[in-house]
Amino acid sequence: MKITIIFFCALVITSILAGCDLLGGQEDDLELAGVVWQLDVFERAGYQTTEIGSEDLYVILVADTVKGMARYADSGGRGNIFSGSYSIGPADSLSIGPLFTTLMFTPGSRYFEFRRALRAAIRFEINGERLRIFCEGFVLKFKPSSEYKWEDIPFAE
Repeated sequence: MKITIIFFCALVITSILAGCDLLGGQEDDLELAGVVWQLDVFERAGYQTTEIGSEDLYVILVADTVKGMARYADSGGRGNIFSGSYSIGPADSLSIGPLFTTLMFTPGSRYFEFRRALRAAIRFEINGERLRIFCEGFVLKFKPSSEYKWEDIPFAE
């Protein structure tokens, strides 16, 4: 009888633990810092999706430093870079800037609009492997980039 009760209790505990794993089976949220984030969607207020343009836009935050770059498809992979500071406040509030940047002009680029949106950051939200930065008038949606690391993105001076 004791063996049956022990076996039954072990079975119940195992089932509960397995059920918790199945119910909580969503992936862990990535951290804001240390991940190279690639812009996936650029939205204006009212949540109308806009085209990103011909460049790939990246941002990474480490310690109190932010840096990023724009690579332009039509320019042999060259583009603008930026760097500066950021801080996180209560309730995931986010402040970015001032930012130092290179000023290579590429027609049709959204780089300057992207940089202005980052400077107007209000807060951020991470859900799984997605980052959203809410800015005054914009929402920037990012996905992690496997193409670049911190060392690959130079500082703007």
